Amino acid sequence: MASWGAGSWRGRVRRWRPAGGMLGATLIAIFFIPLFFVLLERFSERFFPPAAKARAAVRPSPVAPGEE
Repeated sequence: MASWGAGSWRGRVRRWRPAGGMLGATLIAIFFIPLFFVLLERFSERFFPPAAKARAAVRPSPVAPGEE
């Protein structure tokens, strides 16, 4: 769609806005989501050490009578 004249800039803006939004969303998905993942992993390792997680996971479960 080609347009000329006084209002032709509106058509161009309407075409570029969705493309800019898709490009922006793609850049956020490529760079910021992995960055947030790494930051959250470091935060959790600093405040919740892996050894404490391992000890909590190995806790023995109670055995019901007669199931020994």
